[in-house]
This record gives sequence, structure tokens and C-alpha cells, in this order.
Amino acid sequence: MSQTKANNNKIRLADGRSLGYSEYGDSAGKPVLYFHGGFSSRLDISWADKICQDRHVRLLAIDRPGIGISDRSANRSLIDWANDVRQLASTLQINRFPVLGWSLGGPYALVCGFAIPELVTAIGTVGGFGPPDPLSISELGMPEDRVLLRCPPQLAWLPALALKAMGLLPAAYIKKSLLSHLTAPSDHAIVEQLSVADCTNFFYESIRQGGSGVMDDYIAAGQKWTFPISDIKTKVFLWVGNDDNLCPLSVARRYAPGLTNVELIELADRGHFLLHIELPQILDTLLACP
Repeated sequence: MSQTKANNNKIRLADGRSLGYSEYGDSAGKPVLYFHGGFSSRLDISWADKICQDRHVRLLAIDRPGIGISDRSANRSLIDWANDVRQLASTLQINRFPVLGWSLGGPYALVCGFAIPELVTAIGTVGGFGPPDPLSISELGMPEDRVLLRCPPQLAWLPALALKAMGLLPAAYIKKSLLSHLTAPSDHAIVEQLSVADCTNFFYESIRQGGSGVMDDYIAAGQKWTFPISDIKTKVFLWVGNDDNLCPLSVARRYAPGLTNVELIELADRGHFLLHIELPQILDTLLACP
């Protein structure tokens, strides 16, 4: 796993919580804030360090509350996340930046365009989930995603316990399970070539504190959003692979028309892990926005 020296950074938020993040790429480069996927953490983009160095990009990958090295914030909302991002940017003296969300990180990228538009130059999602609706949830390829997005908050403790127990499973089993959910040939090729550690470390890190942070993550994204996506005026790029079965193209096609300033980019022969192939072009596109 390619990682930089600055892999376990934290800032103190106004309410006393710590927010953890890793930096990849060029520490003096153009900032991009990256939001990890579900069942994941800041480590799921560590492989991009060299790509970001070559492009002089300072990629800041942030653990959401209760995940990895970020303190939990129970009953958090998507808006709460945008406020955390605002404080991170202020602390690090980053004035303007694009945001990039992978998979379940999509909602967390979109809310920044709504809540802190003065800071966000562009929004990118890759295989990103959008506003929750029964049909979109039913089309997700992983049963775990479907269950957790539908979970009533008062019952979240139960899957949280199950998630904590999953931390005892061998890494080889976790990788095999991930592969079993993938139908895209390109996804299989990408995940197969990853070491067992590289395709499981981010999962184990997500439940470092137990399963409650992951459940908070899904509940915040799966409850009815308190803002209309039509109010997001920042430019939004939705990258989706035609072969993505985990968050299929139909999901993006359903919510894209509700966005005011959007470009839906459909990529042939790509699946949910297309970021491993397309990241250079994605970074160039996001950073071209003033």
C-alpha cells in the first residue's frame, strides 16, 4: 500500500471532536478533498499517492465521524458533514477546492455543494449514490448496502454489532466476498491484482471503533435529505461505469436531471472501481473548474 508520511492527521473541531484525515500526493499541490465509500475509510484511496504526486495534487482523504481516526458524532446528518469540512478547510487554510466522493461518498460530496458553495469549486462523484428512493436502493448490487440504507435509526445498534464482529473475519475471506459481489470484468481485474491487505485495510479501519460509525454513515445518507438537490448550483460531474453493478448507471440517470448544473459521464467497460483507471482524467476535470 502506497502511503505518505502524513497518514494519521487530526484536527480539533469546535465541539471538541477530532476529525482525522490522510494526505496523499504533493503537500504543496492543488487541494482536492476526497470522501471515501461505504464500509470504508480514508485508506481506500492510498493507492493514488503517486498519481497525485505526478499531478501536483494534494489529496486530503477524510474519515467521517466514528470511522477510522475520527471521533463519532451520533445522529449526524449530511449537513453536519459539510460543517466538519468547513472547519477542516479553515484550519488548514484552504480557501477553495473541489470535492470527490466515491460510492457512498457521493451524498457527502453533494451536500458540500449545497451547504458550503463558497468553498467548493466543483463536485465529482464516482459510482456515487444520490438522494435515497426505494427504487434506487433496490438496484444496489450489495445486499449489505440495501439493508443498511433502509435500517431504522432505533435498530442501528444491531447491524453495528454485526459489523464489529466482521472485524474478526480473515482478510482473505473479505477479499473473496468483495469479488463475489462484482460482475464487471474490469472490477474483477482491478480487485484481483490488489494484495489482500490493499483491498481490506480500508474496511478494517472503518470499524476500528466498532460498527456505529458505519451505521451513522448509512443512516445519514439513507434518510430523506433536508435539502433539494436542485439548490446545488456548483458544477457536478457524475462518473459512472456502464458495467457498475454495485451502484448502477440507472441510479445516476434517475437523480441527475434534478441537479441544476450537471454532467453525467458514462464510461463503457468500466465498473464500480473505475477510479483506479480514470483518476488522472477525473482530477484534471475537477481542477479545471475555477
